[in-house]
Amino acid sequence: TIEAEKLTGDNIYKVLIYFDKLYKVMNDVERRQLITALISEIQVYEEKQPNGQWLKSITFKLPIIEENLN
Repeated sequence: TIEAEKLTGDNIYKVLIYFDKLYKVMNDVERRQLITALISEIQVYEEKQPNGQWLKSITFKLPIIEENLN
């Protein structure tokens, strides 16, 4: 339902605002569960780039961010 989606979006927003504080008190299992809930896919380059970058892209599972913001 719309109300359930709004609640989920609100909860994700709160987690992101307090992420640093929340992450500090989590154990390793909880941290992995949180990251798994927030991130859909991570792509890395096969080799380190000239600028030192390994990370190609991150795809998030955030219903509050839309691809088309027009």
